[in-house]
Parts: sequence; structure tokens; C-alpha cells
Amino acid sequence: MTNNKHPENAPVLVAKQLFGDHPLDVISPIHSASEALGWLEEVFRIIQQEVKAGNTFRVQMLSEMGAHIALDAADYAAHMHETYAERLRVNGLPLHAIDN
Repeated sequence: MTNNKHPENAPVLVAKQLFGDHPLDVISPIHSASEALGWLEEVFRIIQQEVKAGNTFRVQMLSEMGAHIALDAADYAAHMHETYAERLRVNGLPLHAIDN
């Protein structure tokens, strides 16, 4: 049986109370965004090389891939921000404190 008053459980309980999720789930979108930005960095580095080599077909394909990665990451981050911001609003955090 777990003791919910144990100090180690306090952050988990607070996160679940505020966000409705475990703290690791709450920070997961940050990891996903970081990973996507790393992929985009590599795509842009390769595009630079391909521009210098004059390979317009590869530049076009890589830029389309980068746009797709950026769109997916932005949609996911925006959705999670909206989800967690709403949960904070429900828990009494003022709207202006969330959106700034």
C-alpha cells in the first residue's frame, strides 16, 4: 500500500491534481518538441549542403519533409498546451497567467 503523504509522492499528486496526468506525461510534449527541433536542424544542415551541390530535387524533398515535421510538432505542442492550459484554468489559474 502506498502512502500518499510521503514527500516523494507530493510532486506526482500535485501534477495529477493540476494537470490530470503524471509529471512525466506533462513534460513529454517538451521532449517531443526537442526531438523534432533536432530533426529539423539536421534537415536544414543537409539542405545547405544540397544547395551548394545544386541538387534542387533533394532540396525540394527535404524542405517538404521539414515542413511536415514542423507542422506535426507544432500541432502536437499546441494541442498539449491547450489541454494543460484548460486544466489549469479549471483549477483556478487565471487566464492571463497561462497565456503570457
